[in-house]
Amino acid sequence: MDPARRAVANPKAVPTPAGKVIFGPLYQDYTEFVVRHSIAYHDPRGDQGHIGPCLMTFHRALMLEFENALLSVVPGLRAMPYWDFTLDRPGGRYFNTSQYIFTEKYAGKIGGDPEANYTVTTGAFGWRPVEKFQRRRFTQYESIYNGSRTTGLLRGWVNNVDNPYVTRFPWGTNRAYNATQMPWAVLSPAMVKVMKDASDANTLYNFTKADYDRCLNASAIKSINQWNYCADLSTVPTAPNPMEALGFANQFGISPLMHASAHFATGGFLDSIMDGGDLSDTSTSPNDILLFMAQHANIDRNVLMWQANLQASDPKVADKGVMWGYPATKAQYPTIVEGCLLHDPINSAAKFTELIPGRSKANGYTHFDVLDLTRPDNIPYTYDNVYGALKTKFKH
Repeated sequence: MDPARRAVANPKAVPTPAGKVIFGPLYQDYTEFVVRHSIAYHDPRGDQGHIGPCLMTFHRALMLEFENALLSVVPGLRAMPYWDFTLDRPGGRYFNTSQYIFTEKYAGKIGGDPEANYTVTTGAFGWRPVEKFQRRRFTQYESIYNGSRTTGLLRGWVNNVDNPYVTRFPWGTNRAYNATQMPWAVLSPAMVKVMKDASDANTLYNFTKADYDRCLNASAIKSINQWNYCADLSTVPTAPNPMEALGFANQFGISPLMHASAHFATGGFLDSIMDGGDLSDTSTSPNDILLFMAQHANIDRNVLMWQANLQASDPKVADKGVMWGYPATKAQYPTIVEGCLLHDPINSAAKFTELIPGRSKANGYTHFDVLDLTRPDNIPYTYDNVYGALKTKFKH
């Protein structure tokens, strides 16, 4: 088994208590990450990981702790992998080659097997189980989330899919898929066409490097809020001024599909948004482990390069009182979800305490902490392919 696959396999097979004894204090089993992600989504105060500026800080924190768990198992791995999904789009360098991610070697087929209830039966993690919510283990979270209301599986509360394995519904055979079922999609008809083309061809969106790179533009994008509008159209409806945010997002073409590009194109839906494949289920999309974590690492690569570009053009944005425009008060972002302000603990109902080895925080890392600890001029990690100021000025 290759190092990356072995590193990922252990956090599924070895429970956290035993793993901490075997692999060290930073180890966590993978169920912890799925549940924590779902707690963020179902928080009664509002989604702690997908609405507004906390999208970036929550997922960066989630990946830092996941990387700690991986490196506890296989230190020689050095870092968690990321997925440059522009290479696997139709016409991309890897599309339908031996390097294509949707092959037996990597993630398996883009759609699950219809003869096995759309289970992902191929790839490095074929036949991967979806667990049931463990009440005894996660008692402290039960009032917020306790699995699907119909199946008890670790899926969204309203997700009716009862397949006990990771599921992908192929776009080309979705019986009722319509882009307008996603309420944010109708805000940009041009993007609906891109989604429909992918559905008809059963591929990823035709999302190019140029689409990816538009969100690195420090001349146009001056705050984390604006980066969100460029990278994720679903953040637009909850903006303080949605129409203004939509106008801003639309100048970037299909770039605002960056976050959704793999989630919906790979997870798919069967009959409705209540029958979503695992990667389409925002609550528990980490179930599709390889694609979820590697996709979000690539999105983090984007925001990190944008941060570097903006800091290089205006060093003051990295000051502790500015922090790339992340809102510190409700006055700065009136519609922000409670818990997502700069100095709030990230996902306080299931907080992050072990982001940096040797720097545990029992009360949980805040959004400020994550931005401060991962600033481009002093970040404890990097990516093997970066460009712009992150490479030329900050020497990564």
